Amino acid sequence: MRPAGKTTRLLWVTYDFPPRQAAGAFRPVKLYKYLDKSRLSIDFLTSRAESFASGEQLLEDLEPAPTVWRAGGLPLDRLFEKPKRVLARVGLARAEGRSLWERIAYRVVLACAFPDKHAWWGLRAAVRAVMLHARRRFDAVYTTSHPESAHLPGLLLKRLGVPWIVDYRYGGPLWTTTLTVGRRSVWGAAREIAYQRRVLERADFVIVQSDTIRNDFIARFGLAPERIVALPNGYDEEGFREYGTQQAPFARAPGELHLLHVGGDWYPDAGHVANLLDLCRRLAADIGADVVIHAVGVDILRDDLPPPGSGCRYVHHGHRPHREVIGYLAACDAFILSTMADTDSGRSITGFLPAKLWEYLRAGKAILWMGPQDDAWRYAEECGAVIYLGSLGSPRVLPATEVRAAIAAGARNQQRAHEHDWRSRAAAFDDIVARVLF
Repeated sequence: MRPAGKTTRLLWVTYDFPPRQAAGAFRPVKLYKYLDKSRLSIDFLTSRAESFASGEQLLEDLEPAPTVWRAGGLPLDRLFEKPKRVLARVGLARAEGRSLWERIAYRVVLACAFPDKHAWWGLRAAVRAVMLHARRRFDAVYTTSHPESAHLPGLLLKRLGVPWIVDYRYGGPLWTTTLTVGRRSVWGAAREIAYQRRVLERADFVIVQSDTIRNDFIARFGLAPERIVALPNGYDEEGFREYGTQQAPFARAPGELHLLHVGGDWYPDAGHVANLLDLCRRLAADIGADVVIHAVGVDILRDDLPPPGSGCRYVHHGHRPHREVIGYLAACDAFILSTMADTDSGRSITGFLPAKLWEYLRAGKAILWMGPQDDAWRYAEECGAVIYLGSLGSPRVLPATEVRAAIAAGARNQQRAHEHDWRSRAAAFDDIVARVLF
């Protein structure tokens, strides 16, 4: 238990601060917003290369303003940009696209990068962390990945006796070495897993996103269960203050049914896409009006547009600031979510918690769900929000009348969503810090 009046000084190392427009990277901002600053004083150490001006507005409502330190170090795949501009001026490289020598150079450099392409930033951040600790004397260091290089400052400060908390926003190398979309390097999966093992064994405490990842880490790396806890992301209740009162961001005709996908992840196989479009066609026939699929973020149906005359239309709204997404949630009737991602064994990964899940649940509407029945599915089931369309390679064909009734019913236990707000996540995080230090 934390002694009365004791303020803990924490160095938080994260590559994205302020984050890009990706909800998963909002974790530092949202936790900081709701932490008790009289009990926990935080310095952020982040990158200089990925800072962007529009992201600074995310910090405007934070009181007090956070202390932010930046370390330089371009990602290794961007080291070619300046030489390329010079060579292009003298006709030895193409200004657009990549020549053969560029493709070879990129592949060689990225394959050799360890622990990832942000290694140069990670090393400079580690040196900066030691310099800051010499001046400010941190009680603990907290490092969060992706990228894996963000853990290098923790490894160094731990050697100086600073208690270290590690956070994996996803499964780390344990995932990326098995995903078919994962990075392949000359170091091989064994070397990457060995690095992850080193991080997990040296850390005083480990935070992961889901119970499945927690169990996987315990089984694979032999972690003591009391040293690791699942702390998912969440949603910000303040963002829903005017929910349902804003003007809809698109027009809709009477009787239409509007479905929405939000975010940058879209994993279904061809069978599931075909099944979704067939369901929308049958829904349109059932209701006697169009079914409109909206996408905010990734262009999910760019290569699978519904055929004209099918009763199903598709609208891609591009990328929108996170604050505008609430209006789309309110204006649509149901949501679309896929948590499927191929692995080398042909199965989906499990334990993946998409950041948009929490806003979906808080919005209180049904979710057309494709993916494994794991942690994310369980949270949605607790809110009574799932219309289950099957897992990887096994789409389920549901009657249109059944789906229409489920959409009309919405989330039957919507109040359960309030368990996942950032205020409660911040309280849990504060308890973790207290467990490590006191």
